[in-house]
Amino acid sequence: MLYEEKEGFHAGLRTFEILLLLEEGELDVASSKIESQRKHFERHRPDVREICVNRYLRALERNAFDVRHPTPDMHTLQQQIVATTWYALSHEAIRMEAWIDAKTKGIPYWDAFVVLFPPSAFAPAGTD
Repeated sequence: MLYEEKEGFHAGLRTFEILLLLEEGELDVASSKIESQRKHFERHRPDVREICVNRYLRALERNAFDVRHPTPDMHTLQQQIVATTWYALSHEAIRMEAWIDAKTKGIPYWDAFVVLFPPSAFAPAGTD
């Protein structure tokens, strides 16, 4: 997937950078990066999932980056993100629905990701 759509790689890096900035509390810089990503999408054709992620980030920005008290718009966009397929080999380094779930619950991202994909799911067959 990554090899087929090289422009998508840029969208994945931009989203990853935005999420890192949010983790660090750099909200002004994150706002500017969200707008930059929106403009990038005007020039390049993103897939449906990328559009939903960017719309969610813009709604999150309008909500003062308060993930714990989502607006109805944020909830709808979250459902749209969940409804789209996430590919493990895609450019989306951080699975957005797991990040949203973690931030909503106030837990680290990794804890939410492990619930979706426990390490045992990656063990070779026949090893218990």
